[in-house]
Amino acid sequence: MIHLLQFSLLFAICIGSATASSALPTHCKPDEYSITNAWMGPTKATGGGWKSAEQGTLLSLCADKPIEPFSRLTYRYGAPGFVEFEAVATKAQKFFVFSRSTSPHTGEDIIFFSRGNYTYYVAVAGGQGHGVSLRVYSGKKLIFDRFSGNYENEDYSVGPAEVDFTGSRSRILTRKAPAHKF
Repeated sequence: MIHLLQFSLLFAICIGSATASSALPTHCKPDEYSITNAWMGPTKATGGGWKSAEQGTLLSLCADKPIEPFSRLTYRYGAPGFVEFEAVATKAQKFFVFSRSTSPHTGEDIIFFSRGNYTYYVAVAGGQGHGVSLRVYSGKKLIFDRFSGNYENEDYSVGPAEVDFTGSRSRILTRKAPAHKF
């Protein structure tokens, strides 16, 4: 009986530490729910697609609830533990959502917003696609384009918060097609 308890305790410690060490960092606060977290640093080609170097900057989209309607949705970008840029969706400065097919087997769920002359697009690949893209435009010119890598829970994570990209129930989100072609 003692050996069984010792084994169970050791197993729980090993599983807990493995889970904790493999968790993707986040800029979401303890009272927020992650929509997505993604490394936006360098990537390298692998046999299975693109892999993040898991360093550099981190993108996080965070909501105040796990499901809509949200009253707060926040975009944060920067090195882990250091937010360089934050934008919060409000009734006056809404974020936009859109979902589209990119091929017969892939699609994108997009959250985007504008601040001044800049428009920020966060696109989460769906279907057989994997990864998160960040594109920033100044006016009509693409000035920043990054991809997380293809490995879920290593390069990017999705959830637990869920957004309805086909018809949001949140007053801070509006369904709208992107103005830029990508």
